[in-house]
Amino acid sequence: MTYGSFTFAGKCVPYEVIESGNDPTGIGRLGDLHFNTVTGVPWVFTSIGWTTADLRRSANGMPKQTHPVALGDRRFSVILKDWKSRNFWYTDNGREEVESWMRMQAAIPVAATGVPSGSLPTAIPAAALNVQSGSSPVPSWSGPSVAAHPSNSWIVNLLQEWTTGPPALVEIQLQRGVAILQALLAFNTPITRLDSSTSTSATCESFGIARRRGCPPTQLLAINDLLAEPDITYSDSFSNMVEDDVSAADFWNVQSLLSNRTPLDRSGRLLAAFDIPATEAGMLSCRYDPPFNIGKGSVVSSLTNAWTLPGAITHPHVDGIACAMHMIHWRGKKLWLLWPATPFNLKLIEHTMTTSSHLDTTLDLIRWLEGLELLFLTQEEYFEYSFCLRPNTIHCCLSFTESCHLGMPVRDIRYLDEMEVVMDWVDDWFRNRLFPNTVICKKEHRQVVEKFLDAVKRWHEVKRQPFDKVLKARLGKVLDDATLLIDNVPVSFFA
Repeated sequence: MTYGSFTFAGKCVPYEVIESGNDPTGIGRLGDLHFNTVTGVPWVFTSIGWTTADLRRSANGMPKQTHPVALGDRRFSVILKDWKSRNFWYTDNGREEVESWMRMQAAIPVAATGVPSGSLPTAIPAAALNVQSGSSPVPSWSGPSVAAHPSNSWIVNLLQEWTTGPPALVEIQLQRGVAILQALLAFNTPITRLDSSTSTSATCESFGIARRRGCPPTQLLAINDLLAEPDITYSDSFSNMVEDDVSAADFWNVQSLLSNRTPLDRSGRLLAAFDIPATEAGMLSCRYDPPFNIGKGSVVSSLTNAWTLPGAITHPHVDGIACAMHMIHWRGKKLWLLWPATPFNLKLIEHTMTTSSHLDTTLDLIRWLEGLELLFLTQEEYFEYSFCLRPNTIHCCLSFTESCHLGMPVRDIRYLDEMEVVMDWVDDWFRNRLFPNTVICKKEHRQVVEKFLDAVKRWHEVKRQPFDKVLKARLGKVLDDATLLIDNVPVSFFA
């Protein structure tokens, strides 16, 4: 396996190149390449999974297969087993490699691939092709395609609500949400469903209705916060990537379109606003009391709001490193998919720390991650419902309506057991996989290390507070090990 990267639209795009005698299986990142050394067929990991590369060529011999991130932009195309820039074509080496590519492809019998040149594998269902091609109308829903386990039959109602409710206005997300819900229905064992009667689970703690000394949360307060902060983090749920050129007006325009039931096609953006700082004119006026013993083994960071629109999907991820998240749901309908931070699960989602996830990755993770729990929150039943995700709980969310929840990062000695598991995983990941990988973009390296440094800093704040001496000694040992790991961070990570 080798690694590569290039810069597109000002952002670093990493990828892996895998060679084997078999066709690819499993998950990858968008743009990963797999070269079958027996058939000579290159495969590309796209938003619908592994597909054969488009082997057609332009008049000058340039392959037509472009990188999924640069879709439609011919600057980055597959040459042999790597992505190359258009500039590559104007060098002697480039022409030689093009000729080599053409000779190799001419020598491969069409029957060897089992797939007509330039087409996708026939095993991919037509519904999945619609997600990318846009050439077919949105399929109407006529019931689940699999027989649900009796304990999971309530998900059938969610599937119907997704296909007939506000998400149906967003074509791409409609189909993605159906795929995720169908994956849940495919479980042949009961999936743990959390509700207001669940006090604790492997992924979170429930605190019931949040304690509040001020006014209730409202849309007006959320708008005040949105307008007060010029540097809000916006993402596009279509691409699952942070957008740099978005204003509050852009977000509000999409919200207005969907509120008026205007369909949003693939030429638009389904925006979401994350980490909106609470202000005195906004959510701080609610005066929430976090259910933690702050100052005595507990550090709770600033309150922020997350605002998603109908059809929004946040793919499996973790918030920070060794960080619990206290949440208060106050608007809309949202389904939370939750997985505990076990060593097995954490290793599976490492790639989500350095690259954006997409539908195919999400579907594979739903099948492979252990300990799935579901939490479906509505505004009527769960207004101001308070719960805390344990450190590094992996989560994925589907917004059935416009939805909002407040969040506060938490480092609390009550989560020391989980924190130790996470820090052991980080040590293994950094030393054995992240540090040796010199091809991942420096920016991605730096961001991961900065998250770790922030985690260590916050937990040192906890250690300085008064609490049980035995627990303090355990925490001190973990932080000492973290310091040794920091000392081994390659200087190049900060270059």
